[in-house]
Amino acid sequence: MNRDAALKLDALLLGVRYSLDCAQRYMKPYLSEEDYKKYKYAMARSAGELIDIANDLYKKFPDIFPDELK
Repeated sequence: MNRDAALKLDALLLGVRYSLDCAQRYMKPYLSEEDYKKYKYAMARSAGELIDIANDLYKKFPDIFPDELK
């Protein structure tokens, strides 16, 4: 993978993580507490996996690491 592709993928992963966060907030009033916790946990695991991918990109291309995370 080249740097430009890594930058694009990082941006896409950020968008997916944002969408997961929005979905989590949206579903809360419509679910029982038990179901909400179950789905929230699944979404958090998913976001964690996406962060692992982003971290691999940052290892390969340290210059794309977001300034706001430094």
